[in-house]
Amino acid sequence: MKTYDPSQVVATVGGRSLAGFAPGTFIEAERTEDAYSMTVGIDGEGTRSKSNNKSGQVRFTLLSSSDSNDILSGFAAADELNNGGLVPVLIKDLSGRALIASEQAYVKKLPVLGFDNEVREVEWVLETDNLQLFLGGN
Repeated sequence: MKTYDPSQVVATVGGRSLAGFAPGTFIEAERTEDAYSMTVGIDGEGTRSKSNNKSGQVRFTLLSSSDSNDILSGFAAADELNNGGLVPVLIKDLSGRALIASEQAYVKKLPVLGFDNEVREVEWVLETDNLQLFLGGN
């Protein structure tokens, strides 16, 4: 029998561990383009074209009370101040084999800032030109 434990998914951005994730889907990553595209000629023969575009996005959903908002805000501020917001990203499922990594990513834009009578969810999007993904099982 296999066991998945969401508390065993560790996320490190710029050498800092993130915590305070919202319930539900709390990390997502995807490439910008398909790996291949297909062109089919009039005779029905297909040719696939490889995309070398490895760019993509990593999304974190944090609670508004999370101290990790300060970390990501700091990276965004450093980027605005002096282009110093390029940071490595590493996400690993310690109870499995899934892995998300990038040597350099940046905060695409600041999330929506709002206040409510309950704790809100805050979505951060980091973008990179070289997103490495490995969808491993447990």
